[in-house]
Amino acid sequence: MKLIPKFSVTMKLCDILYLSYLVPASRIRPFVPEILPMAYIDDRVFISIVIFHSSGVRLVNLPFLRFDYNQINLRTYVKDPQTKNHGVYFFRSGITSATIFFLSRFLNLPWENIQFSIKSERDKEDHYARYIASGDWQGKFNIEVKEASSQTMNSAPFSTQEEAVQYLTGPLIGFYGSSQKLQRFEIKHSHIQARFCEVLNISFPLLTTSGLLRKREIHQPINVLLASQGQFHVFFPPRLMKS
Repeated sequence: MKLIPKFSVTMKLCDILYLSYLVPASRIRPFVPEILPMAYIDDRVFISIVIFHSSGVRLVNLPFLRFDYNQINLRTYVKDPQTKNHGVYFFRSGITSATIFFLSRFLNLPWENIQFSIKSERDKEDHYARYIASGDWQGKFNIEVKEASSQTMNSAPFSTQEEAVQYLTGPLIGFYGSSQKLQRFEIKHSHIQARFCEVLNISFPLLTTSGLLRKREIHQPINVLLASQGQFHVFFPPRLMKS
C-alpha cells in the first residue's frame, strides 16, 4: 500500500441492519489472525451480519464522482493491539457495484460482487413495519425483520439497550486479511440511533457453509438492530499489521 497516497471516503448508510449471534469463541478463533485478540464475553464472541445501502459514496477530494450500492459484511469483534479499543474483523463482504468491486481490488479488500436488494416499509408512526434483504451469495438468502415492541426488546447479554447498541455499532477500527497480510483501517461515523427488531424469517446458507454458524443457530440471533441512517468517513489506504 506504500504506493497509494492517503485518501478518505465519505458516505451515507441507510437502512442498516445488525443481525448478531453469540457463539463459542473456539469456533471463531481459527478464522481470525492470531495477532488480533478476540473481544470475549465469557467464552463466547459475537459475529454479525451487517446489511445496508451506501448512498453518495465519494472520495473527499472528488465530490462530483458518486456511487450508490448495497453491501453485506460478515464480521466479528476484536481488540486493536495498538489502542486496546474495540474493533471489527471482516470475514467477507459482498457489494452490488461491479465498479466498486473492481476498484476495491487495489486495496485487497475482501469484497465480492453479488446481487441483492433491500426493501423497507414504515408505518404511520415511522416504525419499521418490515425490512427485507434478499439475493444470492453462494446460495439464495432472505432476511425479514420488523421493529420490535417495547415488550419484546432484548439487550442481552448487556445490562442496558444503550450498552448493546454501542458495543455492536460503535467500533471505529476495522481489520481484514490473513495473518501474513492483515490490514488495519480507521473509521469515523455519526452516533447510530438503532431500533431493536424481531426476526420474521432468516435463510442465509453462507453462514452455515462457511462454518460460522450451526444450522440450529441461524434462526436464533441474540440481538437484531436496525438504524435508518448514519454518516460514515473511512480513511485509506489500510496499513499492514506486523506480527
